[in-house]
Amino acid sequence: MSTVLLPSTYHCRPVAIATRHQKEEVLRTVLSRAGLHLIPLRVDTDSLGTFSGEVPRPAGIIETAVLKARLGAGSSGLALNLASEGSFGPEPDTGFVVIQREVVVLLDTDTDVAVAGRAWGLAPWVRAWVLEVDEDPVERIGGLDLREHRLIVRPDTDRPPADAVTKGVADADELRAAVARLARDHPRVRIETDLRAHMCPTRHLVMVRAAQDLLLRLSSPCPSCAAPGYGVEDVVRGAPCRDCGTATDEVLALVHRCPHCGATSTRSAEAATADPARCPSCNP
Repeated sequence: MSTVLLPSTYHCRPVAIATRHQKEEVLRTVLSRAGLHLIPLRVDTDSLGTFSGEVPRPAGIIETAVLKARLGAGSSGLALNLASEGSFGPEPDTGFVVIQREVVVLLDTDTDVAVAGRAWGLAPWVRAWVLEVDEDPVERIGGLDLREHRLIVRPDTDRPPADAVTKGVADADELRAAVARLARDHPRVRIETDLRAHMCPTRHLVMVRAAQDLLLRLSSPCPSCAAPGYGVEDVVRGAPCRDCGTATDEVLALVHRCPHCGATSTRSAEAATADPARCPSCNP
């Protein structure tokens, strides 16, 4: 990605990033090239949800990122406050592939406008195993390289108690010890990828792409009010099959919206027609 020139509103200004998982190390390079200088702020972002389930997330991914930025703004004393949030879930069509979604939000408390960059990608590296406590966890997970992906060990429940969750497991001895600690009180144990940013380097690529999307939005003024942040917020589906013209589920148009004044416009997608392979008539 080439360097994005931000408007003078943002260029060369300090930005507080609310994180306890070293996200500034992931995002600093791409944002500093555009003139945003990150200042890490250690706040309890886990109070807004954890991947391991002991604290539920209070809202959707973008709304939670905005709440994180506001949490940082309460401590930073700066007008510009950054936060990021990720989510992982099954691909909606088949449920067989995990989708990683990332947002990076910049909150300007002078205008009370939050601009969200976003990106997504496939995450087949996200894994989970449920086992009985008398099983050998090392044999169960096979040859997983724990130097690349750390693990979380917790009871196999939706809301595990915080004191029963072990995070950042980095080797076979730690893994066996964590499972053994749960054996007295829990018949089944869940082992899963530790998805926290500082424990999961494979997550970083999509986080950087979300930051790049944020920069593009910050450099895109609204055609109605000229405020930065104008960008794609929704899609219109129904692109016609290029062979028979039947409406498909492919994207027909992109809906752009301004986060400041709410102005919207609809623009045709680059591919205004759909491949016949995606057509319910040509490929029922």
